[in-house]
Amino acid sequence: VTAWGDSGDGETSVPANLSNVTAIAAGANHALALRSDGIVVAWGLNNFNQCSVPTGTRATKIAAGWFHSIAVSDCLGDINDDGQVNGADLGGLLAFWGPDPSYPRADLNGDGVVNGADLGLLLSNWGACR
Repeated sequence: VTAWGDSGDGETSVPANLSNVTAIAAGANHALALRSDGIVVAWGLNNFNQCSVPTGTRATKIAAGWFHSIAVSDCLGDINDDGQVNGADLGGLLAFWGPDPSYPRADLNGDGVVNGADLGLLLSNWGACR
């Protein structure tokens, strides 16, 4: 991702190592990138929390307004995309347990490790997707 123009608030200061980007959105003084694994990355002015992506957010689409950001979220924990978080997803998460998972959808919080934090997110979303 390459950005240019006025960067008084860091809006063109793209985070280092940002890769696998499938979508970009720009607000007044901030920007968003959507990675292929559903993780939303934000940078720039954060005076109204427009760059404070909620922990565990996975998205399929993004948009940015003047002082806000929007993401269409998928069903966090539904690793196999069957519309529910259940034992099949738990098995999938456990199969990729550890650092640098080969299947990034199992890394629910996007920290590069499938561990207890991801298990907690999966269990907190147990049941049918809303």
